[in-house]
Amino acid sequence: MGTEIIKGKWALVTGASSGFGVEFARELARYGSNLIITARRQERLEGLKEELVQNQGISVEVIPKDLSDVDAPLQLFNQINSKGIDVDVLINNAGFGLFGEFVDLDWQDQAEMLKLNILSLTHLTWLFVHPMIKRGFGYILQVASNSAYQPSPLYATYGASKSYVLNFSEALHNELRDTGVICSVISPGPVVTEFQEVAG
Repeated sequence: MGTEIIKGKWALVTGASSGFGVEFARELARYGSNLIITARRQERLEGLKEELVQNQGISVEVIPKDLSDVDAPLQLFNQINSKGIDVDVLINNAGFGLFGEFVDLDWQDQAEMLKLNILSLTHLTWLFVHPMIKRGFGYILQVASNSAYQPSPLYATYGASKSYVLNFSEALHNELRDTGVICSVISPGPVVTEFQEVAG
């Protein structure tokens, strides 16, 4: 992404209360992008907003949302539209993993993870890519994992969910050629964030 062309544009970062999400927001702000930040923990989002507005002088909208809720992506999309904001950069960062034997992990926990890592990401992409195509401009960044490239015992469902993200994103990148919209995917390796604590 050419950093000069996102100055003054609006970017949406999901999972922006910790880890990669915070760093994505800080980096975008450093290049002058206005931000919509979302996650479950409003107090953390408000703290990040205060930091970015003070340090970078950008506009920041905070929209607390639990994106594992099946209705949350559409609610978020509608809330942003009601503010008259066009999202030109979408960073689908929200997600979590669970560590342990598949048969021992709680099913509801795994279902929540799969809804967030797969369904929410896909729905948000579908919602925001249409107006991007209409405007002929947009960037989508999906966060996968190096677990996406091979079976991951003790992270079986998490690794599989990230394989979906990787394959979906690469296919979408091809479909979007000549639209002015670019879909990219990154696959981070192990990094010390709250991910490990949440995963157990």
